[in-house]
Amino acid sequence: MISPNKIRGKVAKQHRNPNGVELYAAKSIVRNVYLVVLKAINHQQSSIIHQQLTINMRFSAPILSLFILILLFANCKKDQITTDPNDKIAFATDTLSFDTIFTTIGSATKSFTIYNPNDQPINISRIYAEGDTRRLFRFNANGIAFNGTDGAAENIEVWAHDSIHVFVDVTIDPRDENTPFIIQDTVVVETNGNRQTLILLAWGQDAHFFGRNMPQGQVVAATQDTTWTNDKPYVIFNGIIVDSLHTLTIDPGVRVHIYNYGSIIVKGKLVVNGGSWNDTTQIVKFSGVRTENGQPQYLGNDYTGGLLPSWQQESDYSDIPGQWNGFIFYPNSEGTFKGAELRNGITAILATKYLVQDNTIVIYQTPPKLTIENTVIRDMVGYGIQNWGGDLNISNTSVFDCGVNNLRVEVSGQCNFVNNTFYNTGSQHINHRDPIVVVNNFIPISQTQQLVEDVPLNANFYNCLIMGDRSREEVVSSKSGLPTGAFNLHFYNTLFRTKEIAITADQLTDCYFNPAVSDTTYFKDVSLRDFRLHNGSFCIDKGTQNTPFSVSTDQLGSTRDALPDLGAFEYMP
Repeated sequence: MISPNKIRGKVAKQHRNPNGVELYAAKSIVRNVYLVVLKAINHQQSSIIHQQLTINMRFSAPILSLFILILLFANCKKDQITTDPNDKIAFATDTLSFDTIFTTIGSATKSFTIYNPNDQPINISRIYAEGDTRRLFRFNANGIAFNGTDGAAENIEVWAHDSIHVFVDVTIDPRDENTPFIIQDTVVVETNGNRQTLILLAWGQDAHFFGRNMPQGQVVAATQDTTWTNDKPYVIFNGIIVDSLHTLTIDPGVRVHIYNYGSIIVKGKLVVNGGSWNDTTQIVKFSGVRTENGQPQYLGNDYTGGLLPSWQQESDYSDIPGQWNGFIFYPNSEGTFKGAELRNGITAILATKYLVQDNTIVIYQTPPKLTIENTVIRDMVGYGIQNWGGDLNISNTSVFDCGVNNLRVEVSGQCNFVNNTFYNTGSQHINHRDPIVVVNNFIPISQTQQLVEDVPLNANFYNCLIMGDRSREEVVSSKSGLPTGAFNLHFYNTLFRTKEIAITADQLTDCYFNPAVSDTTYFKDVSLRDFRLHNGSFCIDKGTQNTPFSVSTDQLGSTRDALPDLGAFEYMP
């Protein structure tokens, strides 16, 4: 329900003593005329005129009083509420639209404006909703809250050439339908015998719901392997847990929306089988529950809207980070992401072999194992990928616009990164402050404590792009006092855009540094986060085929040639 306390407009400020207002206005007019006269003459004559005006005003009090009365009468007549049927209100829009809303989950609050274009105040006798679905809507008109079932806002005075706001939200009833359905109703505004209407339009969709009334999350795949098919979206409230003995498989095109800072905890095996980015309907999408800026529209091979599909820009909820916690892969778990998009969370993926039990850090011997390819990770308030001791193979993946680090690898693990794009210059909601890539063989627990392990950390980067806009380092590598050979970090055929880098020359092979070159030298349109290479890009043919595993195609499925390009995309004329 909308809080009435949130609604305070100009109209509330205008309920003052009209006589007092007009009397003050009349006195101000006389005084302003007097001041204008003084400014219009030269300095020598001003004192004489001042004396003369003072005498005249002293003996002209009756005339002045009459003048004020005439002024008051004229203005009082102007401030009389109009009853003329020809005087109507006006709407700023004819339709208030809500994009896809999951059943039982309320929408964001939207508003429309009612204008009074007339020269006199107008009284809105009633504002209400009518229609079969009016029960689904809730309203607040100028501080008066009511629901659509039987409520109304009455007798709202709108001053001449002023306006009020009406705030609306909606909750869709559950229906057993697999495709979106439309809710349409009408707002009626009555003034001076006139009946004016505005359309309310909402798209609702039923979904599979998980984790309700389960603070720790609902266990899925608890007794057998489970597959999520692309029939309805999946809405997770407080989180889900993939059991340690089974596999959760997610088919192409599935949309998963996580509500109320929920997590997806994987103790067993997760397989995300998304399709090609050339057909965005086949991409598996993980995001918050808000979809108020539209659903993705299929672009086919046309990427004029950027790497991500075209979005209907009504609001920007889908880009706001921090709406859900992200994935957590436990020790002994496995995960595969192919053709996926993870957006607007806190940390997209955390893989850890370390768990806190009874205030003690327990180290497990079997690390989580993740394979990520042809995936987009974006708009995270924290980390894109955070790895504590896991084994990672990541290729053809774009990670951008993260609030802390795009990639952070720590303590141990066997990690290979091939043809990835790590990019961060910040966004409307993300302030780029920290290095894009951080690799440590320890975890800083406090200023004086570190978690270390006598297990090697091997991290190798091939054909990658690591690009930011900071003057300090975009890549940081560190090692603690561990035995020689415990920290193996190397970059092959990788391009860095940074003025400083905290790595040594022996960690670099055929790498490139171009801090002064603009984005247009590399990408088609970075403002749209379109990281495809354009004609003449510096990244073309700068890669190597000598990688730990083959990456024969790029993120779009295009074949890489004998001299692969840098980043997630191979240049295509």
